Amino acid sequence: MERGAANLKMQIGQSDPGKFLVGRRWPGDPGPELIVRALEKKVPKLSARTEEKRILLLEQDAMAGSTDSQFERLPDDPFIKRLLQLIDEVWLAMTACLRSDNAIFTWQLWPAIYVNRCSLELNTGVFRRGPR
Repeated sequence: MERGAANLKMQIGQSDPGKFLVGRRWPGDPGPELIVRALEKKVPKLSARTEEKRILLLEQDAMAGSTDSQFERLPDDPFIKRLLQLIDEVWLAMTACLRSDNAIFTWQLWPAIYVNRCSLELNTGVFRRGPR
């Protein structure tokens, strides 16, 4: 068998021609548009608050997809830059954790991506801050 090839056995009904589709990305990846909508909807409310620090928390509730890569692909647009300047930080909470992890992982997306990482152990309630 040559590199990149695979043997595959399929059994389908005699009247069904069948289909086999292959792809290298998750179907339906919304790109940065989902993040832009979240910023447009949430940042004005959050920026109106008087708290010392305003942190927008985004949730990724599925293992498929990549909210952080969508955030990295935000357009270089003055409107988006103005929205981000109204808040202090943007964090991502990965709530689709594996049972064996028993933890929710978070990391900072803005102003510096991947600089701060944290986890919350669900069994013990222990909050851990990762290295900067």
